[in-house]
Amino acid sequence: IYFAPCGKKLRQYPEVMKYLSRNGITDITRDNFSFSAKIRVGDFYEARDGPQGTQWCLLKEEEVAHRIRSMEGRRGRPPNPDKQHIREESRIRRRKGRPPNVGTPEFSENNVKLLRRLHAQEVARQAAQIKLLRKLQKQEQARAAKEARKQQAIMAAEEKRKQKEHLKMMKQQEKIKRIQQMRIEKELRAQQILEEKEMRRQQAVLLKHQELERHRLDMERERR
Repeated sequence: IYFAPCGKKLRQYPEVMKYLSRNGITDITRDNFSFSAKIRVGDFYEARDGPQGTQWCLLKEEEVAHRIRSMEGRRGRPPNPDKQHIREESRIRRRKGRPPNVGTPEFSENNVKLLRRLHAQEVARQAAQIKLLRKLQKQEQARAAKEARKQQAIMAAEEKRKQKEHLKMMKQQEKIKRIQQMRIEKELRAQQILEEKEMRRQQAVLLKHQELERHRLDMERERR
């Protein structure tokens, strides 16, 4: 079943051609449509193990055909010899008599039911494929977000490490400055002590010289 943009259901080729003619559509023709249930629509993916874990790989046309034949072989049942013999006899009788009536309402109804079931299966398959693609997109988005958070954490840790190293360097520089300041102060105190000692020595020499001078003057007075 095809659905037109207006929502109309097109179940047969005449309905499709009538819709195309009525709406003046010429860029697509009858060859663009098919009501066969054996037509494969869309892309097929298969989960395979790879170096980075499970990956979804696009199957080639021959791989899809091989998978479908394998599935049909598993779903098939072994033929019943009795039923097969009955069908052969019925086929021989039909060849001798009139052709089978394939246009009966029962056959058309069964055909419509089969087409509807196949269409529902195709819609369900496409919905499952869309769901799978959305799941893969969500997983990829989650992986990208996780990777972004990881990179942010790495950058934050690197920034924290740089700040820690900077603080350590500042502390070392402050320690070196304090040591240099203490050394300068110690040298200044030592220089001050030396200057004080030199001043006291000079004062002692001066006092001694003055004492000798007074003693000399006293001796001269006594002689007179």
